[in-house]
Amino acid sequence: MSRLKATLWEWSMIVCSVAHLVLLRIPSIHAQASLPKTGAIIVSPLALFLQDSTAIRSYPNLIHLESSAQTPPVLHLLLKSRIPPQRLEHELPVSIRATAGEIATAAIRLADLPDLLRSGYVEMVMPAQRLFLENDSARHAARIDRIWQAQKSRPPGLVPYRGRGVIIGIVDTGIDWRHGDFIDDRTGESRILYLWDQSLQPTNAEKSPQPYNYGVEYTRDMLTQQIHGRGSPPVRSRDIHGHGTHVAGIAAGDGSQTAEPERFPPGTYAGVAPEASLVVVKVPEAIYEDHILDAIHYIFDRADRLNMPAVINLSLGSHFGAHDGSALLERAIDALSGPGRIVVKSAGNDAAHPAWPQFVHAEGTVAVGDTAIIEFDVPEYQPQPGRSNDVLRIEMWYQGRDRLEVAVVRPDGSGAHARYRGVATQSGSGGFVAIFNADAGPNPINGDNRCSIDVYDILPDTPPASGPWQIRITASEVNESGHFDLWMAASQLGAAGQKAYFTRGGENDELVTLPGTAKRIITVGAFSTRSGFPSTDGNTYVLPDARPGELAYYSAFGTREDAAAGLLSRQKPDICAAGFGVISALSQDSGLRKSLWMAADRAHALMVGTSMSAPQVAGIVALLFQQNPAYTPEEIMTLLAAAALADPATGPTPNPRWGYGKVDAFAALGGTRPPAAVTDIQITGQGRQLTWRFRERDEQGFPEKYSHFEIYAAEEPYLVSYQGAKRIAESRWPIFQLDNLRQLGPFSSPQFLWVVAVDEFGNRSRGSPAVARAAFRTKARASGGSQLLPWWFEHSEIRTAAQWLAAVPAIDAIARWEVAGQRWQVLARDDSTGDFELQAGQVYRLQAWRDTTVVLYGRVPEHLQFRLQTGENKNNNLIWIPFDKSELQWASDLARDIGSEVELVSIWNARSQSWRSYLPGLPFTDFRIRPGWPVMVSVKAPVVWPWRPAEMLQPQPIHGQKP
Repeated sequence: MSRLKATLWEWSMIVCSVAHLVLLRIPSIHAQASLPKTGAIIVSPLALFLQDSTAIRSYPNLIHLESSAQTPPVLHLLLKSRIPPQRLEHELPVSIRATAGEIATAAIRLADLPDLLRSGYVEMVMPAQRLFLENDSARHAARIDRIWQAQKSRPPGLVPYRGRGVIIGIVDTGIDWRHGDFIDDRTGESRILYLWDQSLQPTNAEKSPQPYNYGVEYTRDMLTQQIHGRGSPPVRSRDIHGHGTHVAGIAAGDGSQTAEPERFPPGTYAGVAPEASLVVVKVPEAIYEDHILDAIHYIFDRADRLNMPAVINLSLGSHFGAHDGSALLERAIDALSGPGRIVVKSAGNDAAHPAWPQFVHAEGTVAVGDTAIIEFDVPEYQPQPGRSNDVLRIEMWYQGRDRLEVAVVRPDGSGAHARYRGVATQSGSGGFVAIFNADAGPNPINGDNRCSIDVYDILPDTPPASGPWQIRITASEVNESGHFDLWMAASQLGAAGQKAYFTRGGENDELVTLPGTAKRIITVGAFSTRSGFPSTDGNTYVLPDARPGELAYYSAFGTREDAAAGLLSRQKPDICAAGFGVISALSQDSGLRKSLWMAADRAHALMVGTSMSAPQVAGIVALLFQQNPAYTPEEIMTLLAAAALADPATGPTPNPRWGYGKVDAFAALGGTRPPAAVTDIQITGQGRQLTWRFRERDEQGFPEKYSHFEIYAAEEPYLVSYQGAKRIAESRWPIFQLDNLRQLGPFSSPQFLWVVAVDEFGNRSRGSPAVARAAFRTKARASGGSQLLPWWFEHSEIRTAAQWLAAVPAIDAIARWEVAGQRWQVLARDDSTGDFELQAGQVYRLQAWRDTTVVLYGRVPEHLQFRLQTGENKNNNLIWIPFDKSELQWASDLARDIGSEVELVSIWNARSQSWRSYLPGLPFTDFRIRPGWPVMVSVKAPVVWPWRPAEMLQPQPIHGQKP
């Protein structure tokens, strides 16, 4: 089994498995194949299928094809028609389903496709392509609770909006319709008005909705009867994945279901619009564009019948397209959107981790006669049995008047080459390669050229070869810029669905997945509001790399920069919401029920991704629709943008990563804006005073009206939100005396302080940045509790270790970590010869009362490296393993080498100042052990490690705490 797997938090974003087709051998097509003359633009690989009818049977399931040995193949399309799409059914043997202006979804037998193309009735035909899933504190960050309560609002007439009278559409993996969060507690009725399961075939009395003619539709009455154990036929729809239930809970769950009502009362994990109605479409495992457009059309149609406004959430997407809003699906969504009709989309999760850069986008520029080389790496993987199931698809776009040639080279040096407007295919032991280089000419919508590259196992023994591949791009004519963009649009290798990434030419931008670059869609990025969560096993777990208030490292941003004028009106994402660790409804049919991701109330679970931030904004749109059902997408976006929060984490907005900033629902609905966060918070007066500055006027020049300031303390640094912290004092002036900090009581770790401004309406600002200097006091760990020592780390009067020993009588020794010497340098009280100067950025350890240890630390240098010594620490159940042991390359190897008692393996990332963890038994969390980075192994007890730099030298575990 391959060792390359996704990280823990990516588990909630695992894509649907690739379905098997009936596969027949495809003959090799010679390069530069000529194309049939047609009356319509045809998008690859249709040209190949028209030349060889057997080719489609061996093509991977990246396009929506129904094919078997017994029935003729049926192709599902998106088409742009020159006549009303419904008329096509009267003229041609084609079935039209959803329509959006001149664009429609259709199904046609492959044998009839040439007649459709030559009819002159259609302008563009595109096969429906594949899409993939994109996977409490969140409510608090957007001030949802304030909307429900409508406390101290301005204007005074603001009502407590909860989404009543509005439809929220969920297009996803389904929904657990039995979950209490989606049942009206007053009436016992389901809040789901309609549930269309596209993956089912009708049986008995079941029916498919019209005009779509597939799947099974269930109504609210049918669901309600089943909830109470009555009615027939049974509702067969289930959410096995759990993604759709979670998304629906964020947007519209009421949080009423809980197995621990005393600790987690009903409503603890409520969504944004808990009184909204739901229309849910469950898509099949293999999701295609026509499924999505049919679903959107279906939801808006049901909303029209009920005369209700509707907002639809799409927490899925792909990189098939130009990323400039020109895709047919995007144009169709723009056409369907309007007053009371809005679509919200997740930005995607493809931004690269700063420590593990894995690029899904690459770009470059070539001049005439020059060749640019883009490289991508295919990881080691175990090929799946059969054909056409280990596959890569790369999409390349370049400007319409440029003429580029494209070659693909396998690791063994073989490959294929396609000139402009050419098709080239080549079979080899390292995988079948097909290149479609602008074979249909420039795209008629955006005027640019598209080149698609497919690599797959056309024969069972020819999977894509592992190792470095090259794409060589040569310019024969440059009439515009010579610039090109490539996206790793599909990468499904082995049973685990491993990914290939660009390694040369990769860029961490232009990553928003389609249809998120549509003009009228609201596209949402993700930031963090929590650093950990209480799990059902009684432990509290830390989310690696989650820094509350900061943008999630994976949150995608950016559109294609050289898009044709007029296609896009703004940068994407439009806005950001909480998405790095959101607790929401748990499907009882999903594997999350037996995982650590299940929350302690056993009715909800935690997931991570922009999939979770998008439904929060969809819920907010529902609240705005309750205020005005006729809002247009442009009006909603204007309200959200004007009310969005900019703070030290976002920087000036709008900007490419954050859009207009952090969503603030309360302000968007007319409530008062919170005062600006305080700035320049610092310790003065030799560590005895906390001071800060505040803004006297807001962005519009009106005076900020402050009532008082609140001082908070918590163990987590960089915490922007004050939720979960301890309020230690108030002040009416921007100064607070720290002489009496003993009121904090005993703590098990250093305390970080920040300040919150409160106005006359009770609105609180976001927390100030954590104290940058003198952020915590020294502390001594004693067997009877914790004791604060009265000296600050950067106290101006203390320069040397000897001075510190002399000033604090409780200290027995002080030590400094020596980076070069790979050891602690210790100074005993009776040994003045070991004195040394205290330096910023170094790590220090104090010992007090002989049996206690205190760790002081500044910023740990990124180049810090040291060997870990083998041995067991009985106090915290740690085994230290030499990180550079040659035969141990992966965390799973390390756990297996030590034995079954291992509960956790963690590796320190100095750049991001965080621990990354691997839990044996959850295979998607494995990672490579890298030289120069510390490794910790926890045994006998499930312990999680926070991201405090000192702990890689003197670790202190956070054991499970009962919430």
